[in-house]
Amino acid sequence: MAITQNNLELYVELDPIYGCMLWTGSTNNKGYPVVWEDRTRKLAHRLVWQLVHGPLNTEQELDHVCRRKTCLRLEHMEIVSKTENLYRMSWRHRNKRTICPKKHDLSRE
Repeated sequence: MAITQNNLELYVELDPIYGCMLWTGSTNNKGYPVVWEDRTRKLAHRLVWQLVHGPLNTEQELDHVCRRKTCLRLEHMEIVSKTENLYRMSWRHRNKRTICPKKHDLSRE
């Protein structure tokens, strides 16, 4: 069955604390959710983005600002370059943050 906007809820669980829509189906070897479309394996988060916003170009990547690879909530994704996405995955970047994407205070008192 192909994923559409109408049947997406069959494949996700809502995280009541952070609001993530967590994929419950298959994942690839890197932990990202995958689906089959037209006999081709595709990344579910990219497919969901494209259903709503249209295709991404080859230089664009989606960053999960919630840091959860299986999250499909569009509000938790942001288009970035590959360089920016790699930087955001690094501890150097994470340690500099004082406020999380959901506006929680991360600073030490």
